[in-house]
Amino acid sequence: MNAIEKAELLYGYDKYVPFYCSNELINIFDEILGSGVSIGSYDLSLRDIGKQQVIQMGRSFLENRYDLHNVSIIPKEKEDSIAKLKNLGFNYAALYRLFSKKISPFEIPVDCRFEDYYSGGVTLYNADDDINALKKMKLYYEMILLSKKNTVINSSSYVHEIVHTQVDRRGSVLDSKNSEVISIFEELLFLYDLDSNNILSYIGIINRVAYMLHSYLVIKNDKDIKTYEELKRNYCYSKYLVSTLKAISLFYKYINANGLIRDEIDMNVQLVFNGQISVDDFLSLFDISIEEGLKVVKEVHFC
Repeated sequence: MNAIEKAELLYGYDKYVPFYCSNELINIFDEILGSGVSIGSYDLSLRDIGKQQVIQMGRSFLENRYDLHNVSIIPKEKEDSIAKLKNLGFNYAALYRLFSKKISPFEIPVDCRFEDYYSGGVTLYNADDDINALKKMKLYYEMILLSKKNTVINSSSYVHEIVHTQVDRRGSVLDSKNSEVISIFEELLFLYDLDSNNILSYIGIINRVAYMLHSYLVIKNDKDIKTYEELKRNYCYSKYLVSTLKAISLFYKYINANGLIRDEIDMNVQLVFNGQISVDDFLSLFDISIEEGLKVVKEVHFC
């Protein structure tokens, strides 16, 4: 079982269909790149606010907007017992179910290890390669990874990763290329709410666009994928390209909307967190698509 098949079982994604860049997308992105825009992250001179403030700011933003659900973790003191029982033939799915406990997502340990301003991630406990086990297995969180630079940008990354803990459950996302949309949207919204001058949200968007353009260059020439390595590369980079386009489209729809529309979007994000609707249905409800994302990128002129 390869990594894509494993993710499809664990997260409930539909079978992956390779993403091929349309002529319209190529023309718009090549125009942006031809303008000389940088595809590297912008360096920032922002005040160090300390790790606890990074976490507290992200937590306050999310708690003021949504009802968040507890997540499953494996207590560190149970890891030796799990390893011993695994060696006796038990599968991880059964062992994790036995030894796991529920906690607030804000209790997941945070490790600030990355050197740049923008990196983040969530680590999970190992999953079985057994198909039947993966079909039943929940996600068990280990830690959240953030930057060493404790700025408000790190808080936005924290928001991004906490949102993943609410969205990433089996069946919540059908098309894996949509798996980053809500997390990117909420990270941008956090920066927008923080800064009345919109400077921070613009910086956030520029850096998201920069990585989107990098992803585009990696898969631009994909035409007829034949090998697993080609498929894996397309899989990894297409989700950031597609999700960023859709998240930026959703972000601009939100900030330009009246209070009723904003409330409706917020309510439906909560329904996604509750597992009542999928991200894919949420995006369809608000007409968020690649085409809409391209229109926004073209109108805003990230050049």
